[in-house]
Amino acid sequence: MPSTWFPTLTAGATTLTRQYDKLVPSSGRIAPLLRKARVGSPEALGEVLAAYRPFLFAIARDEIDSELKAKAGPSDLVQESFLEAQRDFASFTAENESQFRSWLYTILMNNLADLRKRYLKTAKRQVRRERPLGVRDSKNLLRDIGELDGHSASRTAISREEAETINAALERLRPAFREVIILRSKQRKSFVEIGESIGKSADAVRMLWQRAILKLRSELGNRDQ
Repeated sequence: MPSTWFPTLTAGATTLTRQYDKLVPSSGRIAPLLRKARVGSPEALGEVLAAYRPFLFAIARDEIDSELKAKAGPSDLVQESFLEAQRDFASFTAENESQFRSWLYTILMNNLADLRKRYLKTAKRQVRRERPLGVRDSKNLLRDIGELDGHSASRTAISREEAETINAALERLRPAFREVIILRSKQRKSFVEIGESIGKSADAVRMLWQRAILKLRSELGNRDQ
């Protein structure tokens, strides 16, 4: 994206940012500072960015996903956005404060999107690195399947070959299903704990787990548990 580009906010983005209007600095305060910044005053640019910090922080605070907060907080996103704005300001052309605000907003949201992409890649790598279910883990999983069916698993032991069959079926599931099964059957986490780690409610995790178990059972060919 060229640094000289600036957006006209879409209707959705405009609606989003209007709720933060009270945090937007006044035009009378920003306009003279922007003029000074455009002729090369780093101090003026610093004042402009500082004036927009509460506005951008509030958006970052409300938009950042709960599971991302351990990776980067709202202040981190705002600071990263300010560094980019300082870097690219010399080649940026804007006619008014509204376009400058739109530019800052776009930088912030692009950084949030990049953070989400990095998180998803990391989560997928973690799932791929997770060791397969062992015999004990597979037994736990069979018990979970039995509980979902409304009865207890009757078998007290399974063979290593059967555990390998279960792992092979697990590998065929989509990552979200595989992750919730591993967290539940191998790491023995509660639905509340899983929800805290992936940013979902306990009820949403329970539903995800149930769908994952049903899909795994299908992959196993409805074998006798």
